[in-house]
Amino acid sequence: MTETTTHNGANYKLTRLPSALDASKAANRIRPWLSRSEEQQRASERIARVRRESGIPSPDEWMW
Repeated sequence: MTETTTHNGANYKLTRLPSALDASKAANRIRPWLSRSEEQQRASERIARVRRESGIPSPDEWMW
């Protein structure tokens, strides 16, 4: 962003704060105490569990 000077000589710079939508995106919610591979493993386990509970077949079962 550009730096701006007011009429009384004070300099300030505008910065864009992250929106709540940006902050809520999955990429920003990565748990810092888990490595990336552990995070991916947890996500795939969660997807498999939700598929089982909801009766949704995995792509391996219905794709050919």
